[in-house]
Amino acid sequence: MAYPSSTDIALILEVNEYLLEDEFDFTGYILVSYSIFDIESKVQSWKEMLIDVVKYLLKQHTAKLLSLCSDPKFYDLSSQKTQTTFTEINSGVYLLTDCSTRTKISVLKRIFEACNVDQSQLSFVIKKYTVDD
Repeated sequence: MAYPSSTDIALILEVNEYLLEDEFDFTGYILVSYSIFDIESKVQSWKEMLIDVVKYLLKQHTAKLLSLCSDPKFYDLSSQKTQTTFTEINSGVYLLTDCSTRTKISVLKRIFEACNVDQSQLSFVIKKYTVDD
């Protein structure tokens, strides 16, 4: 039985850019960078981007995000660490971070909506390797 050689398989790199408002499933994609209000940042993970973006929005919409921390219907932000899935992003502000990519995108959409920020202000450059055999 012969095994395929390395020349039989080609890795194809797909690189695309999407907006937060786009209906796209980011699961399985690697985040290269994001841009918020035309400020681009390279990141190592979806979690790093989520923390960075919410910290940025916290500076811009402090009162609104702090009020969300005490809203029991808004479970993505908290004023106290309730579970290990939350990360402290500012003094007394905890964000749900240990979750799926889909949940991270959902969290961002909810926060953008609550802060009345247009979702087109956040874009992602993503990549994915696919095998062509």
